[in-house]
Amino acid sequence: MRREGDTADAEDLAVAVLAGGRSSRFGTDKRAARLRGCTLLERALRTAREVSPHVLLSLAAGAPGTATEGATPVFDATPDAGPLGGIVAVLRATTVRRVVFLPVDMPGVTAALLRALAARRDGRWVALRDGDREHPLPCCVDREILPGLEKALQEGRRTLRDATQPSGMTFVPLSDLAGPTDALALLANVNTRDDLDALQETAGGVRTR
Repeated sequence: MRREGDTADAEDLAVAVLAGGRSSRFGTDKRAARLRGCTLLERALRTAREVSPHVLLSLAAGAPGTATEGATPVFDATPDAGPLGGIVAVLRATTVRRVVFLPVDMPGVTAALLRALAARRDGRWVALRDGDREHPLPCCVDREILPGLEKALQEGRRTLRDATQPSGMTFVPLSDLAGPTDALALLANVNTRDDLDALQETAGGVRTR
């Protein structure tokens, strides 16, 4: 549950769960994969609701209906455009100035981390850096960047780094927002079943509530 005062301007912030991937490496729809009692989609939506009352669910174009649990579904307008297609569709669909994007396959990301990320004003695309490793997602995006992202999509520049040029991304040290933490668990991606199994076996690596 979102606590009063956690994010002073939560009403001016939306959280979008990116769930439009094809799950090709996973083998089945990873949104329905269960981790410690709930699906990855349920976990991501729960985290999103703790950050903002404005929750959107980014889905692939033509995706079958799915239980959104209070989130507003947004379908990609450009098929097979990867995360960029979902991000552009969400920014088009909302009038909220800033949107935090949470991939459905990063179950270790906490609401506290997303709130801290949203509180930064370092740039129009703020993401995380852990040591020398930069993570474009999760991120907090200012809607002002939408025209540039739309242009990149039209030109076929679909990687997130290319799409954000020339302004680029601003990477905030993870340690500045989360303090001493296990970054491998916090920012782990579930791309394969082995990834999911590893998280199942990591004691304390992913919160259960």
